Amino acid sequence: MKRITPRSFVTGATLALVAAVGLVVSAVAAPNPVPNSAIVKTRIFNDCPTSTITVTNNYPSSVKIEDAHLDCFGFANLHNWHFSADGGATSAQFDNNSSFRFSADVAINGSGDGEAGLQISPWFSPDVDGRFNIRTPDGEIACFGGRLPFYSFTAAFGLHYAKGQTIRLGMEYDPHSLNAGAPGTIIYTVDYQGTSYTSGPLPFDQANPAEDPPHGLYGILNTAQVGGYFQPRLANGVDVTTAASWNNIAYSTTPVPNSAVTRTRIFNDCPTSTVTVTNNYPSLISIEDAHLDCFGFANLHNWSFSENGADGAIFNNNSEFRYSTDLVISGTGNGEAGLRIAPWFSQDVDGRFNVRTPDGEVAVFGGRLPFYSFTAAFGIHYAAGQVIHLEVSYDPHSLTDGDGGTVTYGVGYQGTNYTSGPLSFDKGNLAEEAQHGVWGILNDARVGGYFQPRLGNGLDVAVKATWSNIRFTSTCLTPAEVALDFKPHDLNLRSNSHFITVLLTPTAPATAAQINPSTITLNGVSPVTSPGPKLENGGATLRIRFLRSDVKATLHSGSSPILVTGDLGGGCFEAIENVNVSAPQLISPVAGAVLTAGATASVDWQTPADMQVQSVTLMSSFDDGQTWQIEAQGLPNTGHYAWTVPQTQTGTARLSIDAISMDDLGPVTESEYAVSDPFTIHSTTGVGDVAVSFALRGIMPNPARGPMNVNFSLPTRERATLGLYDVTGRQVAFREVGTLGAGNHSISFGARAALRPGVYMVRLTQGAKSLTTRAVVIE
Repeated sequence: MKRITPRSFVTGATLALVAAVGLVVSAVAAPNPVPNSAIVKTRIFNDCPTSTITVTNNYPSSVKIEDAHLDCFGFANLHNWHFSADGGATSAQFDNNSSFRFSADVAINGSGDGEAGLQISPWFSPDVDGRFNIRTPDGEIACFGGRLPFYSFTAAFGLHYAKGQTIRLGMEYDPHSLNAGAPGTIIYTVDYQGTSYTSGPLPFDQANPAEDPPHGLYGILNTAQVGGYFQPRLANGVDVTTAASWNNIAYSTTPVPNSAVTRTRIFNDCPTSTVTVTNNYPSLISIEDAHLDCFGFANLHNWSFSENGADGAIFNNNSEFRYSTDLVISGTGNGEAGLRIAPWFSQDVDGRFNVRTPDGEVAVFGGRLPFYSFTAAFGIHYAAGQVIHLEVSYDPHSLTDGDGGTVTYGVGYQGTNYTSGPLSFDKGNLAEEAQHGVWGILNDARVGGYFQPRLGNGLDVAVKATWSNIRFTSTCLTPAEVALDFKPHDLNLRSNSHFITVLLTPTAPATAAQINPSTITLNGVSPVTSPGPKLENGGATLRIRFLRSDVKATLHSGSSPILVTGDLGGGCFEAIENVNVSAPQLISPVAGAVLTAGATASVDWQTPADMQVQSVTLMSSFDDGQTWQIEAQGLPNTGHYAWTVPQTQTGTARLSIDAISMDDLGPVTESEYAVSDPFTIHSTTGVGDVAVSFALRGIMPNPARGPMNVNFSLPTRERATLGLYDVTGRQVAFREVGTLGAGNHSISFGARAALRPGVYMVRLTQGAKSLTTRAVVIE
């Protein structure tokens, strides 16, 4: 059953409360402009009218202004560009209660000198003042003028810009409440020579009260213009040329999340349940609610994107963003989970992209979101334990009657992709317009995921929601189409060997040469640099490789989605396919089997159909996998071997088969292995199974130089994981270990993580149980 939010009742109650307590609601101007182009103005100062100006405007990928033959006597010429919301006809107008950030790669080149940078120009000097300045030849980097708080990166950090180099400059403006208690702030940022710098939030002062009205206080002034400027100096008789370029121009009214925050028990109908949270954003967030034997409806938990790791980021109706995740609902109970865009009046509850068990409904509803049912449209029903890919793309357009905001929902499930197409918002409630906007999502929204496990009404059940491969972008809402192929098509989660090869073929007129290899990721993992990317198929396809050990940590057993992203030309691309995550399987002896020493037993195995196996090696262990010895090698891949059981007695015997194959390019051999569950070898007196507890027994060596051996034991074959985390909580290595089965285990861990010296935490998890120990890596 869908929970319907009575929006008009909540809104009316809220407005009544405002009136009752006498809160003052400031007037809200039109929403931020939504730039779609840039307008270039030249000769604002024209001290050298005989110079030659060349303008290239390929916004947003690049804007360039070159001023040649600057041999006049005097000071400087001045040119600029501003964001435009009408196709480049006029400069966009920004008010002091706007909220935005923008940045660009800036460079000054040529035989002459001058200054260039970014600009927020107030009403009284829209083409001149309010500068974020880099200057040659002295290299000064500073911000000043036009209401901007002064700040010098040269004075604060000793930075000096060198002509010909590229520097990324950024400005972020937040109006807050535009009063003495909460003035507007601006943040200046610099990325230069591999290091990032920030001014931190700098408050605006009150300035001139005579400007309010109509131009405002405690922030930028109505109506400002925003963009970049260039002021080449005259050479006083010397024929010089100076050029300024702005590349990769980015503008957004949207937060830039760097973390996520979780909230639990928003509904708390079962306060005696046990809630376990894992937050390794963006690779994985999981929330498990166990012992839900209460009587009632449900608990409710969620997570939200954050810019500071403490609070949910604020999204307004003129934000622009797209985000996605792979979702799994698992456990013995039922419930629902998914994505959410929660409006101001129900930030933790409403606005849901819903996946539900046991009926499998996949639908979107509530909180201003246009309703859409993938179950009704495509007959999709989600099954618990499977992976489903969810995506939301929000575009505010002009937030008007004729050009309202739209949202697009996407689903990837069982190898097929589905989309709702763009769905339009209605006007909504006019009483919300003053503060919260119309024709789109509402101001002060929160964006992220939610989880609502149902109660067992007397049954002791547990439900878990896991979001992995979380991706957020505010810069590319319409990715280009790129065909994806990868080798091998079946991946072995147990293999620690070598590469996954990805083949990317863009749809014409885009070409593979337009793909920027340095921006490519596969489920958030970057490719290897050696061997590097290679154009194939007459330049139509880009071949690129990833370390298999890095990629497999992002995958689930069974059919698992692979998401490859990157920049293509002036935009981006996304390609999604499903990979069959499989491995050689050792079929017999089965778990708990009892074999007689000296007898002949059949060892049976199976390898993936597309795995070109050269030979098989059979190994045995009689101490639960701590030590191994070869029983036979060079075996043909027949799937069967008659094994003479050794004269020993143990309750923790294991067998392993190593399937030796060739790498997809041929010259490198790989070893993909399968390990049996524990079984018993007995003499005439027999040996019983030994009960094993859940334990993390230690790290050897500790301190370690690189990879380490982790010793642990599991009581059952239930899914279990080992995670390695640095001091910031970032997951640096991950391994599924439940398939090793019940017993004592010792595995090498962290070999592919390029561990730096420092302190790490090793976490063993099985079901609701978790154990953690410390590991130290030294040089």
